[in-house]
This record gives sequence, structure tokens and C-alpha cells, in this order.
Amino acid sequence: MVGMIAGQANAEDFNTGFVLNKMPVDERITHIDGVVRGIAFASYFHKDKDNTAFECTLDYATTGDNAKWQSMLDFAQGHPDKPLGGVLFVYLRKKCGL
Repeated sequence: MVGMIAGQANAEDFNTGFVLNKMPVDERITHIDGVVRGIAFASYFHKDKDNTAFECTLDYATTGDNAKWQSMLDFAQGHPDKPLGGVLFVYLRKKCGL
């Protein structure tokens, strides 16, 4: 599925910089939101269904707080050569205690 979204991108080029700068806006937003929600659910089950980190993480999703979303994207912009999931996990771990 990722290959279909990325079009002509090679696997080594499908990083944070590609997602933030080259993906069409609608796909970019959907992709980032999906990564954030995936991190939220993984944390929820990893922490024996504790809602605290789960709800904090969802504040960074598209339905959450706009300032938090922008802060997360600003952080991600500083790591264009890294995988997006890893970058967002590091950020959300700091912010939400994952």
C-alpha cells in the first residue's frame, strides 16, 4: 500500500522529507495521521490499556489540537532523512510518556 501512495519513490527515499515535502497534501495528512494513530494504539496495548498516553497521543492526530499537530510537524521537518514513524515515535514518547 505504501508503494502505491508513494508513486515513483524508491524505498530508501520514502522518508520524513518525502512525506512532508513531496506527497500530495491529502495523502500526506492521511499518512501522518495514520502513523500517529498507530503509535497511539500500540502504546495503549503495550501499557495494558492505559488511556493516559493514548489520549495524549491522539491530541497530536488530525482531530486533536492544531498547535500540537504543528509542533509535531515542525519537529519532523528537522529530520528529513529519517523514517517518519521513528521520528514521530521519538517526539510522542517525549511529549506523552510512551
